[in-house]
Formats: sequence, structure tokens, C-alpha cells
Amino acid sequence: MAFYVVTYDLKKKAESEYQDLWDELDSMDSIKTQKSVYLVSSARTQKEVLEALRPHIQEDDFVMVVTFSRKPSYTKALKGTNAWITLHFPD
Repeated sequence: MAFYVVTYDLKKKAESEYQDLWDELDSMDSIKTQKSVYLVSSARTQKEVLEALRPHIQEDDFVMVVTFSRKPSYTKALKGTNAWITLHFPD
């Protein structure tokens, strides 16, 4: 398993037009930690994760997938983040 941070900037005005993107992220072992940030655990490569998301974005959208290996540090995050991190990075 590898761990990824997925970030995005979406250019369309209606957020509802991106439900497929969020559904794809939710189908992975992931957690939305901030407005435009997900943490993902996957057997896929970094490039494969990006390619899985590509059909769900527009040409002018920005998406970045970054590999990480250490337990994240943060001040605040959306509900569920602590549980996801504890599950994947037990002390």
C-alpha cells in the first residue's frame, strides 16, 4: 500500500458537476481532510491514481497526486481525518 495526498483546484462554477470525482475518491480508501484535499491509501501507483481521477475533471482543472510515507501532522481537519490517520499510521 502507498499513501497519497490528492489536491485539486476545480474551475467549473457548479460544484455538483464534480460529484463523479468525489465518488471516485470515495471509492478508494480515502478521507477528505480539507476543502480540496484527500488522503488516499492505495495499491495503485501515483500515476494510476491520477489516471483514475482524470476522466472526472475538466481540461482546465488542476489535480496533483503526491506520495507520502510518514504520519501527517496538522492543526485541524475535517471529520474522520483522525480515525483515518490512526488506522493507517498506528503508533
